[in-house]
Amino acid sequence: MTRKKQPEPVDVVIVGAGAGGATAAKVLSEAGLKVVGLERGPWLKPEHASGDELEFLNRNFIWQDPKTKPRTYRPNDKVEAEITNFSATPQVVGGGTTHWGGMVPRMAESDFKLRSLHGDVPGASLVDWPISYDELEPYYTRVEWEFGTSGLAGANKWEAWRSRGYPTKPSPLSQIGRTFATAMSKLGHGTFPMPQGMVTEPYRGRQPFSENGFWQQYPDPGSGKSSTLISFIPDAIATGRYDLRSDCYVSEILVGKDGRATGVRYQDEDGDEFVQHAKAVIVCGGGIETPRLLLMSKSGLFPDGLGNGSGMVGKNATFHQYSFSVGLFDREVSDPLYGWAGHYMSLCSFDFYETDESRGHILGSLIFPSMIGHPVNWSFPGRPTWARQPRTPTASFSTTA
Repeated sequence: MTRKKQPEPVDVVIVGAGAGGATAAKVLSEAGLKVVGLERGPWLKPEHASGDELEFLNRNFIWQDPKTKPRTYRPNDKVEAEITNFSATPQVVGGGTTHWGGMVPRMAESDFKLRSLHGDVPGASLVDWPISYDELEPYYTRVEWEFGTSGLAGANKWEAWRSRGYPTKPSPLSQIGRTFATAMSKLGHGTFPMPQGMVTEPYRGRQPFSENGFWQQYPDPGSGKSSTLISFIPDAIATGRYDLRSDCYVSEILVGKDGRATGVRYQDEDGDEFVQHAKAVIVCGGGIETPRLLLMSKSGLFPDGLGNGSGMVGKNATFHQYSFSVGLFDREVSDPLYGWAGHYMSLCSFDFYETDESRGHILGSLIFPSMIGHPVNWSFPGRPTWARQPRTPTASFSTTA
């Protein structure tokens, strides 16, 4: 047997290759640093994508399987935690951007100063951001153009100033979107095209999304969806300075005597353990896995977990909160809604986004028309048994271009 060698030290090791990790990898490798990326999930290819509802919605093809990568949940510390598919963000190269709906409206100026606007709210921990929208705006613009987005500048009357428009035009309205626009107009409210993490026309060698209904929760077999899998990761690999290792589970962040991170301990796809030393460690595991790793990284210097001197690591977390209502419509057979067809998040409104004290609470939300779900999961009480079998583990691979 050939004994595997411990990896050579690098400038930066990044835990995770999703939205944050891939972005950091692109920026740092393009700046000339030698970077290693460690991703817990597999590196999928375009042929793994399809419109198979059972495969992606019911069989954990890109989501973590609770049998092999369990997460536990409890509503409070008085009950025992149970294994559940809680916040099932995909653990794959590209992370949540492989399945996301791609809504990318900019934050409002008020979002950066909530405590200044609303003070101390009982039961909450509002704080102002340490930066303002004005300071962030150039980076919003850079990401929109590097990542590939669609939208219509100026269409949202509530939007703050922007230095540049969107690189591609808005996506066409679905039948549901047109119905929503008509209803909102009758009620005196405005709508605008939802800014999307997608390209709607040829852009930087990518082809536009086909406008089918298999978007949210499905990987894209083409190049229309702006996932880091097809944008920032290829950019980083092209530098020759980004070594991305998939199917690698990081269990600890290592620190030196001075308390500074020196690297990470991880297992590869075969279960063999390695230490990757680096001058800097960046943790981009998402809202659940990042706190988990910090809390697991205990030492004499950090007995409660790395960076947890305040005891707040892992607290005040919010996971994709939303409310929805289902409406029934009387439609002629010749004019159906096609509730599962087209890009369903093509329109939205900010008219209820800002605080309005008359509603009895602070803050608000954007609203948009969604879809009813695809036919297999929505229409049939007994789900059929066809679909490709769940993915079996594959060997990971490492590449430096």
